[in-house]
Amino acid sequence: MRSVLPLLMLLLSATDTYSQKSNHFEIKPAVGMAILNVKPSVSVVINYPVANRWSVASYSMLSFLPANHRKQQYVQTNYNYSLIQNFGIGYSLYSKNKNSRHTLSVLGGIKRIAFSETLKNPQLDEITTVTRNTLPEYGLLYELALGKKRLKPYARIYLPLYPIQYYPMGTLDNIAYIELGMYISLKKK
Repeated sequence: MRSVLPLLMLLLSATDTYSQKSNHFEIKPAVGMAILNVKPSVSVVINYPVANRWSVASYSMLSFLPANHRKQQYVQTNYNYSLIQNFGIGYSLYSKNKNSRHTLSVLGGIKRIAFSETLKNPQLDEITTVTRNTLPEYGLLYELALGKKRLKPYARIYLPLYPIQYYPMGTLDNIAYIELGMYISLKKK
């Protein structure tokens, strides 16, 4: 609860009084993990401003579990990953002193999942299970950027909203991702 309080204070400090026409193309690489199962992720967000506080966004993420991430007798994980590519639109709010920016984006796209495990029991035949599927993907992306420079730290939370009928129990592995990274701002020509 103590760690949530500073985040709430930053959220409350965001106002809509600071009007800024951004002229920067933004690249935001990050590393993170799924909240509940510590599933590592590598992602990048690319923002392109289109109007005052509005931007179009691209969100790409690779989330994976390392092979043999859990020790189970006779079960070997060959691979377990998901690849997400989303596009959407975001809106930004700035703090009064212009040191922080809060952005909420609505995203939609596709998700590719792949999974393979092998049962290796000396008393049984070796059995391999393989699953591959491409699904629609949509969700919300919240970003918090700190500082005024062209290279600054930031954090983001991605909340996937598909498949909504199974929330929250059906998607505990992917209920939310927390990511940390560096914000790189490039001027538009």
